[in-house]
Amino acid sequence: MLDRKIRIASPLAVIALAAGALVGCNGAGSPTAPGGADGVNRVSVLSQTFDAVEAGGVRFVDFSLPHDGTLSVRVAWTDDNNSVIAVLTSAGCADYRHAGEDCQARGLGGASRGKLDREGEVNYAGTAGGYRLWLRNEGPGVESITVSGELSYAVETPVTDPDGGRRGPLPDRSPRTR
Repeated sequence: MLDRKIRIASPLAVIALAAGALVGCNGAGSPTAPGGADGVNRVSVLSQTFDAVEAGGVRFVDFSLPHDGTLSVRVAWTDDNNSVIAVLTSAGCADYRHAGEDCQARGLGGASRGKLDREGEVNYAGTAGGYRLWLRNEGPGVESITVSGELSYAVETPVTDPDGGRRGPLPDRSPRTR
């Protein structure tokens, strides 16, 4: 009789465990709890494709970093005869080739003609705020350029109050005799 109860309870336990696991997911199979096992959050901050960028053509994309952290931008293009450069500046920069605080290069990347993987990377330890990524197709031909960016930042551990938020002694709530 006891054996039968265990068999009946087992499928219910499996269903309960599966439901509990689904509650912790956002539907994409990724846990919604903050941070990974390594104590670092990663968030996509940039994804853009620029088609038909002529030789000598310049494009830019503005984006924001919601937290201080390390930005990693991947730049990819299609034709190994072309060369692409990427320059990261603040969002207020009107032209990356001009001097000024807003146009100070925060990161540089790209690769020369003939690089087999046609990919470059820009890394920057940045602060929260607005940024502009400039892309220039050095040619010689028309190019499709894809950029993606990910911000990695440390998981903030909540500060806990060792006394549970109480200050001073607890009030005496015992009945008093007069």
